Amino acid sequence: MKFPKLKFNEVALNIFLWNISPYIGVWLLGWEPMTVFICYALETIVTGAFNIPKLISVIYYGKPAEENGTIGSLGLFSVPPFICSYYLLVYFQLAMFFGIIGVFDQWKVGVFGAIRIFMNDTSTFYALGAFFISNVYSFINDFLMPEVYTQRNPNEQFMEPFVRLAVIQLVVFIGSVIYVNTGNTISVLICLTVVKIIAEMILKDHKVTELIAW
Repeated sequence: MKFPKLKFNEVALNIFLWNISPYIGVWLLGWEPMTVFICYALETIVTGAFNIPKLISVIYYGKPAEENGTIGSLGLFSVPPFICSYYLLVYFQLAMFFGIIGVFDQWKVGVFGAIRIFMNDTSTFYALGAFFISNVYSFINDFLMPEVYTQRNPNEQFMEPFVRLAVIQLVVFIGSVIYVNTGNTISVLICLTVVKIIAEMILKDHKVTELIAW
């Protein structure tokens, strides 16, 4: 089993610089490390939202689906299944994360109630807003301008955020367990950032089918 190679270029540099930028909020703006940790978990919501226009672009301008009968061969009808399946997994991810860190017991709320409470926190709101801006930049600079949508088929684009969600879900789960047992959010945040950077660098250079085969 061969580990996917990491390519260090301008896109990789952007990924690295962006993922370490939340530390500016922690060290200079007084953000709690847990704020960034929570925003990493919530970022999956933003990622899925940006995959919708990506999927539509690939359906219209990308390569045809490789096989009939696959989800990508449904055209625009593949968008609702993506939204339902992806955000159902996001819901379970957040439920697991909030449960581990004790949000449900402390605040007596559900997943959506916890999200509302976190979004009312100014630092969380700004951190998640920064993640949104990052995704806007990536969508334009790394997807639209290089015309990546012409190089993919709908099946690949449909599955792309699921791979990233799986990585983030695993790391957030491990990180939250470490946090509950040690209370050390800085070490958890550093580990999460390193794994997140590596995962995003791999995803930018390898097709989903290659990663699944690996």
